[in-house]
Amino acid sequence: AALEAARKKLEARNFAGANADLSKLIETNPRNKAAFSLRGQVRMQLRDFYGAIGDFNFALEIDSTFAEALNFRGESKINLGDDEGAISDLDKAIKFSPRYADAYTNRGFAKYNSEDLQGAYFDFSKALELGPPDADKYFNRGLVKAELGEFVSSVDDYSKAIELDKNDANLYNYRGVAFYNTSNFDRAIADYNESIRLDGQDPFKYENRALAKTAKE
Repeated sequence: AALEAARKKLEARNFAGANADLSKLIETNPRNKAAFSLRGQVRMQLRDFYGAIGDFNFALEIDSTFAEALNFRGESKINLGDDEGAISDLDKAIKFSPRYADAYTNRGFAKYNSEDLQGAYFDFSKALELGPPDADKYFNRGLVKAELGEFVSSVDDYSKAIELDKNDANLYNYRGVAFYNTSNFDRAIADYNESIRLDGQDPFKYENRALAKTAKE
């Protein structure tokens, strides 16, 4: 019950409250791996990634096969620029929990950062297959497809992302770039217009639109 209360505080972004609850819980039961893992997640939200890794280490000393702690320790390492260490943790998380979609997503980011685009493509596809599908998962794969030069296919993923989140200006901007790269300038301009309507503060969107208008002439 105390763990659930702390989880609810974390979800409500009451990080100080969640941290205090979990520290009390750990004092009374220093073998509670779930409490260490949850406090690590609170520390991640506070961008204290070293502190978070400390908590995940404690959780993994209690249970070395604890996939949740391996996944979040991997994600913390990505945030600290240690992609190689992250991949090692995420490989283990997936080994112990083969249907863990978030672990595939995180490993995809680490591989993307390491310029292993094919590996990232595989992991982002696997995260989508395991589900549930959401805009971010389609966006991640669309981005990798675009970097691999598969612009037509990346448009499909961006379009699916937009179906799931119609108010994200960046999705229209990225799909506009993919349309631009397939010489579909009218569709590119329409996407840039929508992107600018949703977020008129980003100068790159105006530059992209100007490029497409010039290319169309």
